[in-house]
Amino acid sequence: MNQPVQVNVQDKFGNTALHFAVHFGKGEKIETLLRGGADINLVNAVGSTPLHLVCHTGYDDDTMELLFKINEELDRPVRVDVTDNLGRTPLQLAVAKISPINLDILVNNGADVASFVFRDDSYFGKELKQSGSSEFWSNFKLRLASGALLVVERLERGGYELDQSDALAIMKLFAEHGLFERAADLDKHWYYDYPLLETLAREVTIAPDLSLHDLIVSLSPEEAKKRVTCEDYFELARGYEVRHLPCTVWHDEPAHGQAFFRHLCEKLSRDFFQSWAMDLFMKLIHYRLPLECGQMIVQQLNNQDLYNICMAATGQSS
Repeated sequence: MNQPVQVNVQDKFGNTALHFAVHFGKGEKIETLLRGGADINLVNAVGSTPLHLVCHTGYDDDTMELLFKINEELDRPVRVDVTDNLGRTPLQLAVAKISPINLDILVNNGADVASFVFRDDSYFGKELKQSGSSEFWSNFKLRLASGALLVVERLERGGYELDQSDALAIMKLFAEHGLFERAADLDKHWYYDYPLLETLAREVTIAPDLSLHDLIVSLSPEEAKKRVTCEDYFELARGYEVRHLPCTVWHDEPAHGQAFFRHLCEKLSRDFFQSWAMDLFMKLIHYRLPLECGQMIVQQLNNQDLYNICMAATGQSS
């Protein structure tokens, strides 16, 4: 006799076939298992559901969307706010892994943003690793910077109020991953010395009627804020053209590629750093200057300086 397949059998670690299919990103197997009765809400020995595993990978592919789509078709409820043995929900893992796309899908399917806890800076972005060598994948910096601020934007849209400790955790992420522009980068020799880069940058569109060349050469951070969103930067970082610029142009000078992406990271995050540094700067100088003078000073500082101010004002080392 033909015996029915037991799709929810768990191994000694509590993992089901669906856990494995999700972990390895096997879309066809995921769909087959779900339609065959696989339970998306089963937890393994560490309390992780398949949703936790999707978020833990840190990949913004279509796996999360597929899980919800199939379960909706089958009219099966998905528990989106279940916590693992460390007290983490899938939403918290999506934030920790800086996965704005997974975060969006979770929120759109009922994840509780109102009860979200940012935890602490010891987990935010700590396990992120760059794919490939730094020579060829310096766009990792742009993806990290834009993804972090896009995560913040999405959380705030859902009702979460970012506090100072949250903001400092994001700033520390920038510092630890070298996302600040350096003094040696400011003359843009990394751009003007490479005619091929300028040609390619003119062909890459980052926003309506705005090329990557225009963003680099013509727009100040204040102007860029009005025309380019965090999502625009994030999509730029994920795009084929920019992802392959370093290996096309800087195969002999990988440091120039790093400078290119640091410049974009600086530009996209300047408003975030200025807004959080303003009050802390006034506190640091004991409010000895009028607010207008303080604002003029802060507007002239780069992100590294603003980060140092925030660390000093809160009694932390930078």
